[in-house]
Amino acid sequence: NCLSVYLEGIKEAVEREADVIHLSFPVDFDTTLFPGAVTRINAAMKHAHDSGAVVVAAAGNIGAVVDPESTQFRFCNADYVLCVSGTAPTAFDSSTGRWTDPYAIWPLTNFGPAVDVAGPAGTASVPSSSVWLLCSRYAVAPGRPCTESGMIWSSTGTSFAAAVTSGLAAQLVAIVGKDKPDAVEALIRDTARELDPDGWVPPGTWDPYYGDGFIDVGAAVAAAVER
Repeated sequence: NCLSVYLEGIKEAVEREADVIHLSFPVDFDTTLFPGAVTRINAAMKHAHDSGAVVVAAAGNIGAVVDPESTQFRFCNADYVLCVSGTAPTAFDSSTGRWTDPYAIWPLTNFGPAVDVAGPAGTASVPSSSVWLLCSRYAVAPGRPCTESGMIWSSTGTSFAAAVTSGLAAQLVAIVGKDKPDAVEALIRDTARELDPDGWVPPGTWDPYYGDGFIDVGAAVAAAVER
């Protein structure tokens, strides 16, 4: 089944000594119907963590609650997973700016107790504001620019918020060293910045949409260098 394929993918990533494992898989099931599935997933995540990998997951794009205590399971509910929600501007002049409220919560992002941090998700409104990412030679998403030898992939959703966060995690690994997933996750969460109506405030107040706050690449890298 699909879950077995996903778990085999995580296992192979560990065998290839991946520093960061990014999860954008649409896993969504009722744990009362599949009681053994959560145990298998958590075992895979523990194996990845114990092997030194940072595991980052997209919160999802249906405006649903992600809660480890819920019977509705998503990867964000698993152990050792950094769960990323999405933000998007409420208005903008063009895809390159100027943006209005660029850190506003994306209306379709999932939210809830499992969320750790937020990242840029873009918005599909007109004119669209996509998140732009460099393609990987491992990218295999059908019909996307990466499968057409393109250098850039742009789209919207929490998959991209999580992808940016995964990129940050990889940069932090390069600074603090391999096999330190807890340290990398702590750097991301501790340096995240939280919004209120008056602007940025120091992290420390958890929010069901932002978690510990919006990821701050510059602050996280600076903190890693100072360690």
